[in-house]
Amino acid sequence: MSDTDQPTQEPGKREAILEAALEVFAEVGYERATIKAIAARAGLKSPALLYWYFPSKADIMRAVMTRHMPLTEPTIDHALITSLPIELVLRQIAGGMLHAYDTDPRVALSMRLIFAEIVRQSEDSMDVLLAGPAVLLNLLRECLKASIERGELRPHDFEVSARMFMGSLIVYVLGTAVVPVMGVGLPSSAAFVEALISNLLDGLRPT
Repeated sequence: MSDTDQPTQEPGKREAILEAALEVFAEVGYERATIKAIAARAGLKSPALLYWYFPSKADIMRAVMTRHMPLTEPTIDHALITSLPIELVLRQIAGGMLHAYDTDPRVALSMRLIFAEIVRQSEDSMDVLLAGPAVLLNLLRECLKASIERGELRPHDFEVSARMFMGSLIVYVLGTAVVPVMGVGLPSSAAFVEALISNLLDGLRPT
């Protein structure tokens, strides 16, 4: 097939595919979801058309997961983000991440199914299922390192701080969207974000 025979990507179709994929993943999980089901839900005439937008189901899942995470768009300028005050970055990450679960029940349902699948998946599958948090963790590492170099935070093991921060957010999601018993006593997402940032930064700012 020549380049002139290839179908062009329609404006908005990529978003329609991601919306359809989120719904299918929320209903049946990642492993049971099929390209055929996602294509049908997105209104594509043929499942083959979906491959013009995403090479595989794994690529769709990565896009779905990053789509509902803050600061994960491919166009994000990491140099600009790392130059921002660390408190602002933490608020964008935490507030944006938890906002998705507060406002879209499909995201919470998807996470419930995804976490159930993770325990029996291979390492490669887990990389796909946790694509969004992984991107944020890498960005947070860069931001914490930059804040130390600027003197905004005292020298410390930023790898530990990054994982503590992201781990706390994931535990909050688990308690509110996946395992309700873990969420007993948790404050609102806004109050949780304020406490989490305060607890982290109060111990890391230079004296």
